[in-house]
Amino acid sequence: LVIHACRSFRSYVDGEKIHSYVIRSGFWGISSVQNSILGIYAECDSLSARRLFDEMSERDVISWSVVIRSYVQSQEPVLGLKLFQEMVREAKTEPD
Repeated sequence: LVIHACRSFRSYVDGEKIHSYVIRSGFWGISSVQNSILGIYAECDSLSARRLFDEMSERDVISWSVVIRSYVQSQEPVLGLKLFQEMVREAKTEPD
């Protein structure tokens, strides 16, 4: 719930604090938690979202979609398209 509130308010600093807490608490391995933190960064800054995305060991279609959407909303549709093409090339993830 707190994660979604930070995302709604586009609070980058609070998002960083939550991200740090999640790692310290051992919840970082949960896919839905990772995607929620990724969403906070994506709402604030596509570059930060991409850095986190690149560090994620496992990405699902939600992870890919969050970063692609972030690029499009940041007026960087070419980067979004390139990331979509990368997603399609990866055998593990199918676009929806």
